Amino acid sequence: METYEKHFVAFLDILGFKNIVNTSGFDEVLNIFKSIITNNEVRIALSRAVSSDDKSPEGEALNRYNKALEDSNIHIMSDSIVVSTPYGHPEALAVVVDICNVIQEYFFDLDSPVLLRGAIALGDFFLKDNLVFGKGLVDAYWAQEKYAVYPRIIISNEVTIGSRVTIDSGEELPKDEDGYYYINCIERYLGEDKSWKEIEKSKRYDRLRNMIDINLNGYNDDRIRQKYLWMEKELERISGRGYVQLLVSAK
Repeated sequence: METYEKHFVAFLDILGFKNIVNTSGFDEVLNIFKSIITNNEVRIALSRAVSSDDKSPEGEALNRYNKALEDSNIHIMSDSIVVSTPYGHPEALAVVVDICNVIQEYFFDLDSPVLLRGAIALGDFFLKDNLVFGKGLVDAYWAQEKYAVYPRIIISNEVTIGSRVTIDSGEELPKDEDGYYYINCIERYLGEDKSWKEIEKSKRYDRLRNMIDINLNGYNDDRIRQKYLWMEKELERISGRGYVQLLVSAK
């Protein structure tokens, strides 16, 4: 019997897509969609090497992660992307966070970097073939539309409680000034374990720095400027690692 199932659902909006279509050639628009990682590709990219017989706490966590990854799904809806994983997996939220990171990383690497704004919700969800609906999807959409504001993927405290957000470095996510946790896509893209001097010399930093400068040095709508001012602030945060990374505790 087909029915709802509780999922973590991320709704990701491609920022400025209408402008991209209006000002770019067909091939550039097509490349955006070609760069979206497929379900099979994400499983290859993110699956963790571990023996199914490994009964250590770390081995069991990796096996749970791989199982959640197998049951995850990426669905394209016009200029938006929906990522979902069933809530029943203990590592489900960590998988959704990692997939969102990978998608944004691929978009950063395009000839003209593309930004995402999104949110992750927890709720009833149904997906079959091209059919997707449910309260989890609606909640993720509205959180993205009303609260994400900047090129960031937010997660509310309500969603994070009781769930792991990563299996790599503890239960850590940065928390923004407005109280929302968010996925640190920019820091991961630039290199979480690199020094700022190394980052500044990298092509990835140049790519983002140039995009920010172009949009802040000319005239732009205030809403657009706010997005790039937020990105500049994020670079400043990373440059000094000037924050205490907040713990999302599993209770």
